[in-house]
Amino acid sequence: MRKRRKASESPQQGEVLLDGLFRRLGLQKQAHEWRVLAAWHEAAGAKLAAHARAERLVGNTLYVRVATAAWANELGYLKQQLLEKLCEALGGQGVKELRFTVGPLKDAPDWE
Repeated sequence: MRKRRKASESPQQGEVLLDGLFRRLGLQKQAHEWRVLAAWHEAAGAKLAAHARAERLVGNTLYVRVATAAWANELGYLKQQLLEKLCEALGGQGVKELRFTVGPLKDAPDWE
């Protein structure tokens, strides 16, 4: 029998409910990875996100695919600032390193 919530209890936030569901399904790792990938778009901003897309998370390293070597070079200079913004963004916590790879962006996730 399902336990009913008392009228005095406040409803839980959706994120808390989803975290519980992901935990029961054994999907915490995948959920964390998707949150980090989405946080990249927020941290990078529209201009950078147009030329660079988060591709995958391996451990504490986020791999970002960039359109050209020039963008990879530019983002290399901005790495520390991007890491700070990423850690401030919801879901971006835990990323310690950024790696940039050059390749077509059409295959990488777009979070717009």
